[in-house]
Amino acid sequence: MNRTHLRRTVIVFGLLASAASPLSGQAFTGPYAPGQWSTTGIQDGTTAIDFTSSLSLSYHVDLRPVGLPVSFRTAEFSAVASQSSTFTVDWDYSGFHAFFAADATLQLFADTSQGRVVVHLVPQGTPAGGGFAFSGQNASIQIEAGMPFGIIVGGQNFDTDGRLIGTVILSNPRVISEGFAGAFDPSNWTDSGIADGTTALTPSAGPSPTLDYDYDVNLGNPGTGVPEHSATISATVPDDGTIRFDWNYTGFHAFFLADATLLLEIDHNGTTTTIPLVAPVTPVSGNFQFNGSVSDVPVQAGDTLSITVRGSNADSNSRLTGTVSLSNFSLTRHDGFTGTLAPAQWTTTGIAEGATDIGDVGAFSYDVDLTSQGDIVTPRTTEFRTIADADGTASFDWNYAGFHAFFSAGATLQLFADSSTGRQIVDLVGPNQAVSGNFAFSGQAASIQVHAGHPFGIIVGGGNFDTTAVIRGTVRIYNFRAPIAGDLDADGDVDLTDLSTMLSAFGSCDGDPGFVPAADIDNSGCVDLSDLSRLLSNFGS
Repeated sequence: MNRTHLRRTVIVFGLLASAASPLSGQAFTGPYAPGQWSTTGIQDGTTAIDFTSSLSLSYHVDLRPVGLPVSFRTAEFSAVASQSSTFTVDWDYSGFHAFFAADATLQLFADTSQGRVVVHLVPQGTPAGGGFAFSGQNASIQIEAGMPFGIIVGGQNFDTDGRLIGTVILSNPRVISEGFAGAFDPSNWTDSGIADGTTALTPSAGPSPTLDYDYDVNLGNPGTGVPEHSATISATVPDDGTIRFDWNYTGFHAFFLADATLLLEIDHNGTTTTIPLVAPVTPVSGNFQFNGSVSDVPVQAGDTLSITVRGSNADSNSRLTGTVSLSNFSLTRHDGFTGTLAPAQWTTTGIAEGATDIGDVGAFSYDVDLTSQGDIVTPRTTEFRTIADADGTASFDWNYAGFHAFFSAGATLQLFADSSTGRQIVDLVGPNQAVSGNFAFSGQAASIQVHAGHPFGIIVGGGNFDTTAVIRGTVRIYNFRAPIAGDLDADGDVDLTDLSTMLSAFGSCDGDPGFVPAADIDNSGCVDLSDLSRLLSNFGS
């Protein structure tokens, strides 16, 4: 055995040990992983790159060239609920159902111990001939711990062009835990009590549960008044998210120089944030009532959430008594598609005579607000970019939505690729496409030639001549494909097939028998250790 063949054998056995199961390529991995993307920023505003807040679910049926219509069929995509709660999500559904008598359907479903619950987002039979796009926000369904939930999507046609193609993008997922259960069960709240008096924590059941906190201090009548007394209930926050609740505070603190205070306090690692619900030492006299709502207060796992009441008087009727009632209490988790919602945790039933796919989505956002300056937003853009790993074609499907207020507003979205000879631009929206207020655009299979070692990506932004000087938008990219060094068969991943091709051509040069041009990754004219190293660095991508 010569030295070259020995080297090949060692490499093959070393990789087989770690590749017991087939490896499939994913869009934003390897050289195009989330950490490989960057942004130039945008003038007077902010930009963000997010690969966790969206998920793409796709299907593709093509019965050509047989020329048969596509009978009604759907694909089901699902995950398993980790806890009983409300699942809320925004969605975009776009595709192509050719052409005659074509329709589409999209449903949100949740299996429960009592059966399946379905929420119709795009009702079955909705006309969808040719290209179509639907979208919505805050689609919600009750999910049950340990049970599947997800979407059902598909349709039919009666056309000889037998294609059904569609993608659902789910974004901004929220898991909302409602009421006083789990970590917020009444038994998990701590009651400090109150000096010289009594307290009681009382839950109420039913469809709108409340938690009542009562206190009573009585120093006699006649007395000399009640110096400031306080009482606190507190609970530990189980997850990162936002808290909301309604509150009602009633009581009687007698009359002369009487006051009342109600505080929401959040302690994070010893640092306390205080939100006054009833401002400290608010004057009261006799019976009183205050009420209000708390919305979108950020909390982190392990924080201590507290409700504190205080009061005093200088009245001969030395009495403090009151009740704080909390209702419509919820903790909303904004985890994105991570953990139990990560793409790898979703499964699909497939679709008859077609294919399905579950993939990541890259979300690229910008936000400019000059309203407080009384200015307009002169045209401006930002670039989101990564570096091409190899020469070839990059392509993706896209959705661009935003808000550019209002007068003479414009929006721009371009695909770009740099090379040693300059920059290539492909216009997707605009430049300076007229918009006003909310807008949405989408497209499929946007593509551009990219060059190894050079940047490529998107340019996005706009401007207006409005005193509401706001432009903000998000571009979502899905079904992303770009050339990867070592993907010799151009199937979207670097696997054992590519390695086998590389090894069979190893040591050969241009003009030699067995030379494979695709294996000469660095275009040196020979397939050598440099090429093999590039392939191995992307193996599994």
